Amino acid sequence: SSTDTVRTTITGEALLEQGFHVLSVSPDGQRILASEGDRLYLLTGSTLRTVALNLSRCAANKRNGLQPSIRYASSEPARLVGSEGFRWSPDGKYICLLNARSAKGLRSIPLMLIDTDKAEMYSIKAYEKGSPLEMGTAMQGLFSPDSRYLYYTEYRSCSARLCRYDLTGETHELLADTHQMIMAYPTLGMDENGDLLSVMDDWDNALLTFREGASGWAFTQQALPSMNVAYFTASGQGAMMELVPRGSEPTSNIQLVRFNGRMWRITAKRKDNNIRFLLSAPDEITEEALSKKQEGDTEDEQALAIRHIAMSPDGSRYLLVTEAQDEEKSLHLILLGAQRDGPLVEVLLPEGVELPRSLLQRNTSWYPSGIAFLTEDLLLMPADTNVTQLYRLVPGSRFK
Repeated sequence: SSTDTVRTTITGEALLEQGFHVLSVSPDGQRILASEGDRLYLLTGSTLRTVALNLSRCAANKRNGLQPSIRYASSEPARLVGSEGFRWSPDGKYICLLNARSAKGLRSIPLMLIDTDKAEMYSIKAYEKGSPLEMGTAMQGLFSPDSRYLYYTEYRSCSARLCRYDLTGETHELLADTHQMIMAYPTLGMDENGDLLSVMDDWDNALLTFREGASGWAFTQQALPSMNVAYFTASGQGAMMELVPRGSEPTSNIQLVRFNGRMWRITAKRKDNNIRFLLSAPDEITEEALSKKQEGDTEDEQALAIRHIAMSPDGSRYLLVTEAQDEEKSLHLILLGAQRDGPLVEVLLPEGVELPRSLLQRNTSWYPSGIAFLTEDLLLMPADTNVTQLYRLVPGSRFK
């Protein structure tokens, strides 16, 4: 009620001193999700509000009632979501909270939303806990471009399924059932044709493509290397994936990118000021193939390890961080078009700026570290002092 509401005025500087952190920003930049301790806050204009769990809007299950929603909402902000981050609707009115990495650990996770207009968190679907044969969980989520629907994957009845939630009618719809006991990695993506892309696995990884046709939704599967998936994202004509060899500490993660509609492993060589990128089919990647010398290698070429890739929001280009395999281990940033005949540009960092290597690896189930695109030319980049800095890409390079 209004008698329970307290209003006060405070400066942004004072909020930072109190430990407020920006977690995520809406696509239009008008809403900011922040945290202080274990609480979430929404900043709209100059108004800061606490995000509260609204039990009257929460879905319940037969066995545990509202407890799954209460338990999930009580988690610290860093554990509410994984490397998929907070998924905003394009109009900024809703945020989807999911942690596919935790779901892969056979945790039952409700499908949670934040209504940013009301600063309310609530569940739109709850699942039963229990053995792998009994349990259910939400795994991935993605809003439609018009913000009308939330597409999501779930594990239920021993099967991975694609569903859709109508935010206006508040109804759920089953779109496709894989009839397979497979779990999903972060995250769900949408390509330029409106197809939904998801990486799932039981023992072997596969890239699933869900497509709507005249008779409804169907899916296809493409085999991927049998390795742990550290990161996946897809948007527009682009997609990228980072793989970690199982059972050993990775010396260099394996990077897959999408070119001309197909996923490829990408490697790089450098000779003088010229860089050559090599593509190979992911299903041909084996331990033996990884140890072999690449076909076409020459003695005067220098191997470049690809340490990190960031993809632009529309999937039209990739920013690669390459490391020279010599004594200096120097890092270089290369901007690469998502088409095989796309532009190749070296990105020069401002003087005095260095990339911290420790923050370029995604071997964590929480937020993806490293570089992130906000727009087609705005970048968030980490610094050694636990600070994230904002940069803008500007034209000008010897690779033009």
